[in-house]
Amino acid sequence: MKLQRLIPVINCQHIKETLAFYQQALGYVVLKRENNSQGNPRWLYIKSDNTELMLIDSSDNKPKKPVKSDIITLYYYTDDVDTRYNFLLAKGFQPGKVTTTDYGMREIILFDPEGNKLIIGQY
Repeated sequence: MKLQRLIPVINCQHIKETLAFYQQALGYVVLKRENNSQGNPRWLYIKSDNTELMLIDSSDNKPKKPVKSDIITLYYYTDDVDTRYNFLLAKGFQPGKVTTTDYGMREIILFDPEGNKLIIGQY
């Protein structure tokens, strides 16, 4: 009995804005979607390269300020953190500067519209 894969689920107060962020910043595309009765997305399954996420509209059942358990950190690996950093800047995003950890990982940090932390690292 082994675990086969992991797909993080992000609770979204602003699902359209969050989807646009992941599409523009990290190249995600929508593979599956379910809409609510107004035709707006209530659930999205998105993919970019070897990564997958699910976005769920939680605007109807959560307070407007996310609770601590809703905030997550996603750690991405890349083969070229400098190019990714320059790409994000060119797209109008504001990642933190490229830093090097004590263990040799070069990283940038940015936050999605829901307040989740994204770290993009390269050995």
